[in-house]
This record gives sequence, C-alpha cells and structure tokens, in this order.
Amino acid sequence: MNDPKHVNLPAFEVGGLPVRTTNAEESGPTSAKIGAHWQRFFAESHHERIPKTADKLLGVYTDYESNHMGAFSLITGFEVSSVEDLPDGIVGVQIPEQDYLVFHAEGEMPTIVIETWGAVMAHFVANEEYERTFTADFELYPNENEVDIHIAVRRKN
Repeated sequence: MNDPKHVNLPAFEVGGLPVRTTNAEESGPTSAKIGAHWQRFFAESHHERIPKTADKLLGVYTDYESNHMGAFSLITGFEVSSVEDLPDGIVGVQIPEQDYLVFHAEGEMPTIVIETWGAVMAHFVANEEYERTFTADFELYPNENEVDIHIAVRRKN
C-alpha cells in the first residue's frame, strides 16, 4: 500500500442501511456486526432499494461517540441526490465538505479492508501532520477487488 493521498471533497449525501457498533465489538467473532451487516445489505436486496445517483458502493462511518474507542454508526449504501423520502429502513447521512487522507488498496475482500484499516490506525499513531476529525469517514469500492478508505482529517496545530 502506498502513502495516503490528501484530497478535499465537496459535500454529498448517502442513503443506506445502518448498524451501530464499536471497535471492541468488532474484535470479537461473536460480537462483531459489520460482516453480517454487509451480508444482510445484499441478501435482503437493500442495494436495489436505494435511489442511487451512481453505482459507487460506500460504507460510511459516522455519528462517532468520541474517537476510535467509542461507538459509531456504519451506513452501507450509495450516494443519493437527497436524503428525503428514502425507502423504509434506509437512512440518510449528509457528508460535509472536508479534507481526507485516502488509503488505497487492492486484493481479496474482506481481508484487504481489514488490513487497510490496520494501516489507517498505525498511520495516525505515527503521523504528526494530520489528526482524525471523527466526523464522517468512508470506504469507496470502485470494484470488487479495490477499496479507497477516506479518513476525515485536519492539520494539527
């Protein structure tokens, strides 16, 4: 994996299926929710119910309780033109304009996603230029073997 790329992205909206969890829950095989959440998203055809504006699959991490140690929401879905009038069970989230560090990886899913999140965590332990904002981070899946993990950041003082 290469060094992350710094970008600024405009605001956009996402509609998707929500789940609430913590990193502590995700570290245990019996308490982890994210894998089952992704399976449910496709098995119950939620991906077909969202009035998407593009076929770019997203996993949005938002509504952070505090930092990486607290609870957060994962919204699995797609960009939408409006978060109004979404189908039952689908929630909307507004992603503000912000700066991101983008971590790109290619390989077998979900292994590559898990490994890349490990690289994200390690990067912020060692990085002195940027800090996470814990506003809205997201995974963008350009295809079935690639992921771009966007981490919302600001420069440290």
